Amino acid sequence: MHAQTTAQVGFSLNGTPYIVSQNIYSRKIDRYYPGPQYFVDITASVADPNGITDIDSVWFMVTNSSSGSLTSDTLFFPMTYAVSSRLFQITIYKYDLPTNTIQWLVNKPLQIRSRDFSCSTNYSNPFYVSRVIENMATSTYPTLNTATSAKDTTGPTPLLKWSSPDVTFNYTFSLTI
Repeated sequence: MHAQTTAQVGFSLNGTPYIVSQNIYSRKIDRYYPGPQYFVDITASVADPNGITDIDSVWFMVTNSSSGSLTSDTLFFPMTYAVSSRLFQITIYKYDLPTNTIQWLVNKPLQIRSRDFSCSTNYSNPFYVSRVIENMATSTYPTLNTATSAKDTTGPTPLLKWSSPDVTFNYTFSLTI
């Protein structure tokens, strides 16, 4: 007979990173020069049971199939970590997409992929862009001079007015001078 002994063995298991939240915002900056600029801002909050330093990479994915499964034409965009917001983020310009329009993203399955240094990988649930806002606020003062197609000038303390677009959803707009 052998004597039975008890031994205590310590080990740790790797935790898989997971997506806490993800957001996507489409933006249009309408400028005189170089013209309207379209892009999307994507942010993701990603956590790992082993700590944020265990996260190797986070990617924004656009699956070019209606099923949402990975295909050879799935687009991957690496996201960077912003210490100030504690979010992974990326800005994608219309020129980064196959059709040079952010409208291409509408109704495509979008996902966030996270991977840790032990190669444990996790995918977020698919999320979608439902529309891209094309309507914009319209300047009502200063008014457009139809004879010259130029904006009228104003005095040393200008008053800027505009009317909001007629839409049924929340949005924001800002004026930069």
